[in-house]
Amino acid sequence: MTSKTILVIDDEQDILFMLDKGLTLQGYRVLTADNGADGLKLAQQEQPDTIILDVAMPEMDGPEVATHLRENARTREIPIVFLTALISKEEEAHYRHFVANNITLAKPFDTEELAELIESTILA
Repeated sequence: MTSKTILVIDDEQDILFMLDKGLTLQGYRVLTADNGADGLKLAQQEQPDTIILDVAMPEMDGPEVATHLRENARTREIPIVFLTALISKEEEAHYRHFVANNITLAKPFDTEELAELIESTILA
């Protein structure tokens, strides 16, 4: 496993903690932000290999953050994985993880499954 950098943007501290620990154990360098504005700053400064982005957050939601990322020349090519409680595991399976041309995983999720998905689809 290479030491790729993953930025996690989620307003839930337990999700940030779980992904930080789980993905670090998988060999990734993990950066975290608990809101969209801080996540955008980190993405611009650090140029992560992948961004894991919560869909439903206060103030600036995931789709808005993604729009800003895509409008910025420094961050537009960074792959995004959306995490959401707005779809079920069954819906996720039906869409094979892809919703609106983005990889989307339903919460709750398995950190190892997430790491495998990132490695096989995004960082391959």
